[in-house]
Amino acid sequence: MIPRAEEIFERLEEQRRRFLDTVRGLSPEQQCFRSREGAWCTLEVGHHVVLAEQRTANAVKRHRGMQSGKRRIRYRIGNVLLWTILKTGIKVKNPVPEAAPDKNISREELEAAWNQARNDLQAFLEALQVAELKDAAFKHPLAGPFTVEEALAFLVGHLDHHLRQIDRIREHPDFPV
Repeated sequence: MIPRAEEIFERLEEQRRRFLDTVRGLSPEQQCFRSREGAWCTLEVGHHVVLAEQRTANAVKRHRGMQSGKRRIRYRIGNVLLWTILKTGIKVKNPVPEAAPDKNISREELEAAWNQARNDLQAFLEALQVAELKDAAFKHPLAGPFTVEEALAFLVGHLDHHLRQIDRIREHPDFPV
């Protein structure tokens, strides 16, 4: 694996371990706790992250070898907005219906899906060449086209954002003891 991709992959693995260690340390009641009606529980947050990772990796594979062009002004503004949301923890509605989590996912199903998604991502990254980091990867609904390297950075930022969400869920005054 090329060094930059390996560095990002290791960061993703560290985040995933932290997330799953947190979930494993929760009771079933805590794993399914919702801070309000319609809010996601911890398992749903995890499933959303897995779905986003799968969709991103699939798009990157599909667009492999395409050259990325200049980002239009609306996407440059959207990119700034996206990173502001991810870094500050601003709550927003999921912009991609296909990344909506299964409301009945179990911890075991979540872990199995994440293992498969992560293995697929690792296999892709192991075959990646340095020059391909700058190739077109996928089009984010808000920020527009990403290169492979930007897509990987997005996955890290996205998971950081949702790790903070898990912390907020656990800090809720009604969180089961």
